[in-house]
Amino acid sequence: MSINYFGIGTADASRVGSLVEGNPDPDVPPIDVAAARTAMLRCRLKGPANGTLRWESGGSYVFVDVSPTCVLVTHNTGGDDDQLFVVMDITDALNRIGLNVWDPQQ
Repeated sequence: MSINYFGIGTADASRVGSLVEGNPDPDVPPIDVAAARTAMLRCRLKGPANGTLRWESGGSYVFVDVSPTCVLVTHNTGGDDDQLFVVMDITDALNRIGLNVWDPQQ
């Protein structure tokens, strides 16, 4: 089972669905993809220039995909403390670049 979080450019819950589905919203500025990727690389993630960024340790993983409408963070359940710290670093980094973190599990 995996858990997802989204970094989005608005706090307006009514706009979340279209953004996470990749549909631009004219009232929400696009994400600065380069800035988001740079911020994510500071969180111990590694990956190709335009692909999924990854952190993996043992059976734990965190994957991050950056698009112009949202940043998708996916991790597995049952991870260790190190995984938790990576996820916390990512959510903090998203907030620092001006994105709101949305948890669809709530």
